[in-house]
Amino acid sequence: MHIERIMAEAKLHQQPPFRAEHMGSLLRPQKLLDVREKIRSKKTSQEEAGLPDIEREAVGQIVKEQLDLGFKTVTSGEYTRTRFWGLFWDELEGTTRLQDAEASMFRLYHPDVVSLIEKDRKVMPGDSVIASGKIKNLGTKSNLHELQLVQTFVPKNEWGNIKLTMITPAVSKIFTKMFLHRSISMASKIFSVKIVLNLTLLH
Repeated sequence: MHIERIMAEAKLHQQPPFRAEHMGSLLRPQKLLDVREKIRSKKTSQEEAGLPDIEREAVGQIVKEQLDLGFKTVTSGEYTRTRFWGLFWDELEGTTRLQDAEASMFRLYHPDVVSLIEKDRKVMPGDSVIASGKIKNLGTKSNLHELQLVQTFVPKNEWGNIKLTMITPAVSKIFTKMFLHRSISMASKIFSVKIVLNLTLLH
């Protein structure tokens, strides 16, 4: 189906007799994927690789596409994230980020965990964040950054229609139980989640 036909049909159904919203990430542009791979493989900083500018460009394009299609609620496409929970775990005090963590650190009897393990290397590929001390939530800056980035491409009177995905206490508890080894998850039992969002920015 051609993109022109998709856009035409979308405009015909801006106000359907049902309520449906998009959830989760949109397909990331290759340019964005390439710069993230450069950061990971060459150990360069985000600024040196030009990630902030590329993220801004990608978010601007996907917001415009959603608005052009007649979507009332728009998202960043989660282009500022590598996974749906973003930098939530990194921003907690008492956590440590690991690259290609050893598989033995995780609960390998859980099917979802096993499906992610690289069997030849016996590691959890990519980044993992583990509890390395007493967990404390000092607030999140990444969600606010994502919100403000989308706001630059949306009229102020439509800021209330911006939608962000934020990890909930229930999800954080599931991930702690599912992924982390017993010795690590002990530190997470004192973990409480408090999401702080400056709602005044939406008005």
